[in-house]
Amino acid sequence: MFRPSHTQLYWICQLTGWSGICVQQLLDFYAHGYLKGLLILFPLLILPIGIGVTHLYRAVFHWLRLGEKSVNTLLWSGIVAVFALSFMMFLTHHNLGHTLTHTEVSFELLHTLVNLTTWAPIMFGWVGVYHLNKILTRLHGTGMKQLELSNELKESQLENLKAQINPHFLFNALNSIRALIYADPDRAGNALSQLSGLLRSALNAPATGLVPLSEELAFVRDYLALEQMRFEERLQLEWDLDPALDQVKIPPLLLLTLAENAVKHGISRMVEGGRIRIVARAHGEGVVLEITNTGALEISDQAGIGLDNARRRLVHLLGPAARLSLVQQGSEVVARVELPQSLNK
Repeated sequence: MFRPSHTQLYWICQLTGWSGICVQQLLDFYAHGYLKGLLILFPLLILPIGIGVTHLYRAVFHWLRLGEKSVNTLLWSGIVAVFALSFMMFLTHHNLGHTLTHTEVSFELLHTLVNLTTWAPIMFGWVGVYHLNKILTRLHGTGMKQLELSNELKESQLENLKAQINPHFLFNALNSIRALIYADPDRAGNALSQLSGLLRSALNAPATGLVPLSEELAFVRDYLALEQMRFEERLQLEWDLDPALDQVKIPPLLLLTLAENAVKHGISRMVEGGRIRIVARAHGEGVVLEITNTGALEISDQAGIGLDNARRRLVHLLGPAARLSLVQQGSEVVARVELPQSLNK
């Protein structure tokens, strides 16, 4: 589909508008019986004269950089331009008429005023459209610039959030390996290899994009497998996942943050250990993700930072319709993420 550039659109409007005025003048001359001899050139030359005069103003507009001035300046310069262009059209056309009819050039006040009022509405329309286009173009450019700055700010914020999550994850994982070093060095070595793979995935996770649920769950499985090496039978896992939701898009490292909290602030504080249950199911028109752990709801400063980051990333990436809540249900703590299905199609 052909889409003209700004310059092409300008010339299309120039030719169309002034051709229309030229045709109107021809019909008016014909109706009054003036289309005789050289007088036929009088209405025809309106086309090149009109384009020439207005194009000259366009050059002056750019030379004075009026497009960068305030709206008030554009308004007053437009008013001046209407009178100046009207007078230029009258002067050029008036002199041309006397030249074609071989009569002496003269200027009568009443005749001059009548002709000026004839050209003024035409020039008012041309200048008004031209100035309005420049104002709208500038506003659009300003809006696009603000959007770019907003996106850059959002990306910067998300990168900062990611930078906070990775050290938090590393701290917890290293604590798990440290607990194994003296008890079982071989298992600690295997855990270190797993940690290396997890860190590689975490560092490569996109900060400003979304990942499929299946990819995030694979990440969580690896992390919980690492923790099971430390807690052994004290950590029991349950999975209730709907395979149809594998391609649902979620923020990277979201479920990992919740799984870390479940282990550190739930299971690790219970001598007898407990259970972590991961659920992914459709709910109405949306999707619900839950990580439930045995224990009591106690949000420390460090856990609060992780949860706040997770909530903020949800808002940044999916909008305010996505929610994260953490509640106590009996002897369990439930971290619940609600995602509108429409955001994941």
